[in-house]
Amino acid sequence: MINQCQACQRYVHPPVPMCPSCHSRDVTAVAVSGMATVASYTVNHMPWVPDLPVPYVFAAVELDEQQGLHLSTEIINIDPEAVSIGMPVQVVFEQQEDIYLPLFEPRS
Repeated sequence: MINQCQACQRYVHPPVPMCPSCHSRDVTAVAVSGMATVASYTVNHMPWVPDLPVPYVFAAVELDEQQGLHLSTEIINIDPEAVSIGMPVQVVFEQQEDIYLPLFEPRS
């Protein structure tokens, strides 16, 4: 789910109560495809918290719904050295307590 302005149809992320394009306050969460492309990434080798497996890929992915609609995430289920800019990915959700984190993996 990503916020979308119902007046101009522009997706808004991170979520804010007013559309930055047309200034409408008619913004609501809508389902998106979960398909994206890797826009940028870094391979992190530092375990910033205990038990964090390294290396891992922290990335900005651009959702297919709109140019410039980016989400910060982790790329999983791939060798970190195989990730590339422009790579098509799809969302998978990982549950951590009562939160579902959107992570991305290569498209099948």
